[in-house]
Amino acid sequence: MVNAKYANELELRKARLIMLNADYGKASDNLTLLKSEVVKSIRGESSFSTEMLSDLIREAESECARLEEQCDDARRDVKDTENLLRQLSDNFDELISWAELYDSASLEKKKMVVNALINRIEVSRDYKVKIDFNFDFEQFTQGLDIAA
Repeated sequence: MVNAKYANELELRKARLIMLNADYGKASDNLTLLKSEVVKSIRGESSFSTEMLSDLIREAESECARLEEQCDDARRDVKDTENLLRQLSDNFDELISWAELYDSASLEKKKMVVNALINRIEVSRDYKVKIDFNFDFEQFTQGLDIAA
């Protein structure tokens, strides 16, 4: 479930990156078109003034720069999500191997497995229990609401 949640998030981020790349391509094509219009303007073949073209080119360049920055951010987001998904999968595989070892272990080995997974257990008044795991338990519980 957690893997599906992060895989879905990765697909959303990839779709955003594709959309931003397409927008950047359009803006870049527009900038190229405007620059070619400058040549026509110099030759006297264009109906646009050089001042108007200058303003349009400046706006198109700033738009390209903005979109390029957003594309870079989106690429980083995709890469970070891929790394998180890979790390989550590795952690989950490790936990599953511990669970399989625990099921078939003797009492002494079970204690060793629990010791490897749990850093500390605190029991306070009214039997309030706080367990400090040696792994990020929150990552695994975040995706449990998908099944509900």
